[in-house]
Amino acid sequence: MNRISKDNKYLSENLRSMLFIFACLVVFSGFLCMILDEHWFQFPATIKVPLYTIVGMSVCFAFTFSLLDVVNVWLVHCSGNENTSLVQSQDQVHLILLTSIVMGACFGMIFGLMDVEDQRGLQLRDALIQDEEYCIPVGIILGGISGMYNQALLSQSKKHRRSSRLDFNDETEEIISESDRLL
Repeated sequence: MNRISKDNKYLSENLRSMLFIFACLVVFSGFLCMILDEHWFQFPATIKVPLYTIVGMSVCFAFTFSLLDVVNVWLVHCSGNENTSLVQSQDQVHLILLTSIVMGACFGMIFGLMDVEDQRGLQLRDALIQDEEYCIPVGIILGGISGMYNQALLSQSKKHRRSSRLDFNDETEEIISESDRLL
């Protein structure tokens, strides 16, 4: 994502709009966290679950994009080659957006349905452990599917760049041979 976010010419208007919307969602979720504080307001589960779903989506989005940006910067820095980044195309960004939103929604919904936020002491610890038992398989499955699809998109992106370079080299050779012929 470093290569994509570093230069705005790589970002389509649609993608920039989606990223802006999700950035606003993160800010809105901060507001929701204040509202969900039980000392201020008491909400029934039918309202809490959708709110925790929104909070889960934004937390997952923020964490995923931050982590991937750090990993991409680290990979590019260590290798010295910008093409080693994990995310190099808009399709990959769309995949990450979709995966983080679905995963965050699942995590938030599980958290809200299990009513973890209302537990105290050892009951809270037990509720969080039970919540993890449901969330870990969801994360493994969605992360695995997303990782495989991301690898396929990365391979496709590399093949496209390689074929573009070959076309450029063929055109360059034709121009050089034409100039040699003229001389």
